[in-house]
Amino acid sequence: MTAFDAVPEKLGVAVSGGSDSMALMHLVAHWAGDNRSRITILTVDHGLRPEAAAEAQYVKSCALALGFAHKTLLWRGWDGQGNTQNAARMARYDLMHKALGQGGCLLTGHTQDDQAETVLMRMKRGSGVDGLASMRADRVLPNGLRVLRPMLGMRRHDLRAYLSHLGVSWMDDPSNDNPDYDRVVMRQLIPTLEASGITVEKLTDLTQHMDRAAHVLRKAAEDWFALHGRQSALGLHFQADAFFDLSADTQTRILAAAVMWTTQAPYRPRYQSLRAVIAALSDRHAQTIQGVLIHVNKKEIHILREFARCAPPVANVVQGQVWDEVWEFRGAPPKDDLTLGPLGRAGVAQLDPQARGRLPSRALWPQPALFQRDRLVAAPTIDGNYTEFLLDRRSKFREFLKGH
Repeated sequence: MTAFDAVPEKLGVAVSGGSDSMALMHLVAHWAGDNRSRITILTVDHGLRPEAAAEAQYVKSCALALGFAHKTLLWRGWDGQGNTQNAARMARYDLMHKALGQGGCLLTGHTQDDQAETVLMRMKRGSGVDGLASMRADRVLPNGLRVLRPMLGMRRHDLRAYLSHLGVSWMDDPSNDNPDYDRVVMRQLIPTLEASGITVEKLTDLTQHMDRAAHVLRKAAEDWFALHGRQSALGLHFQADAFFDLSADTQTRILAAAVMWTTQAPYRPRYQSLRAVIAALSDRHAQTIQGVLIHVNKKEIHILREFARCAPPVANVVQGQVWDEVWEFRGAPPKDDLTLGPLGRAGVAQLDPQARGRLPSRALWPQPALFQRDRLVAAPTIDGNYTEFLLDRRSKFREFLKGH
């Protein structure tokens, strides 16, 4: 626990009840000493198993016994579509970020075993250098949540031995034995690999080698964007010819970061999906990927929010209201009963012709707009006066590239 000189104001610990996270909670208790009351243990009940509520209650009882505060966070409303584990992971980080608030830090129980499992999964998917690099011990998600993984150098069996020494029990999620999940398949494969000399330690050494390669490639991406890219209130814009002249890895890195930055997503799209998008863009075909619309013309590639994935409008907007996790309402123009939401087809129709001509109509639909009933009051990012009404909560993309 060397990331802090003292316990910060907003520190959470993600504890599911499994052995890794239970060990983390007890290690944090030893480290924090008398400052435990400033730390919140966070447990997410995904609502996917009937046992989850009881497991969360068990974690709560253990947390309180150690002198920690505890919150159970409920994930509800998932439509059941897509990858269950990926959706659950993204929901966890979103719920914990909201629980901790801006400036929050979260400790997670990822181990060296998780590193090895992850690199095997990514090898199976055909990931590039970034995908094969290690999990970061310290990273900031696009939504601003700082995630720390202090146990990446520890093995799961050692942590279980530690808990057994303390007389602490843990709960095993039955999904951890379900071979329908890639991670479980890789976990079950590791003993066979270790018997042949491909150990967890060697797999994590591989991730360190890839880290060093990724650092060089990140610097190349930063330098390229400084010369050939720009950030505007509308989104990100790349010089098309310069982008298509890049090496495949640098293209993929920049586009992956652009997608994550635009949507505030914690994880990058898969490598093969990105390559397919780039191939279509080179033929000057617009593309969508993970909530992002990518429009291309002869001069520029425009990376914008996808209208269909925007958050619903917010009625009777007030100071400090945030829409779509990006735009914070700063102050009211001289109108009452305002709604903040996407510009949409109806809003674009109310723009003056010059503004409508900046991009294709579909690319303007997701831009933030203020309405009074059905009448457009302001389209701040298009009118050029957005700072009067809205605060853009996204980081500068050049800075974001350094960590992605």
